[in-house]
Amino acid sequence: MKDHVGVLKRRQEAAQKELGKKKSDMAKLEGELLNVITGQSVLSREMLNNVMEKTKNEINAASEVLNDCTLKLEQESQTARAFKQNYDNLITWADLFDTASHEEKRMILSRLIKRIDIFKDSSFKIEFAVSYQDLFENLFEEEQGKALKLA
Repeated sequence: MKDHVGVLKRRQEAAQKELGKKKSDMAKLEGELLNVITGQSVLSREMLNNVMEKTKNEINAASEVLNDCTLKLEQESQTARAFKQNYDNLITWADLFDTASHEEKRMILSRLIKRIDIFKDSSFKIEFAVSYQDLFENLFEEEQGKALKLA
């Protein structure tokens, strides 16, 4: 996830730099427009219009890339916040489990664990009733639902 965020940040920085350069180019072209109107430019009106149109399209493309990167970074940030919230909830459940009575712990474990296999070599295999992915997807969906209700 950190690698993905790093790539997005680099793309965003590159898009910002490109957008700034293209806007600077457009400002220079707009300055040249007065010279074309007064006849003091070596560029023709058609040539200047073509270059300005091309630069305008490049500005739009760079803006789209920048907006895309910004949106994706925000989504990654929301995912990270939801994951942290889920982690905090899990830690809270761990604290609750630690303070639970023996019978309460058995009840909690009976809901979480589907099967335990113990082998002759003392190794074991635990099959959980819910997968790690399902647990966090459900918690993430709940957190997003809460966020949408607040917005």
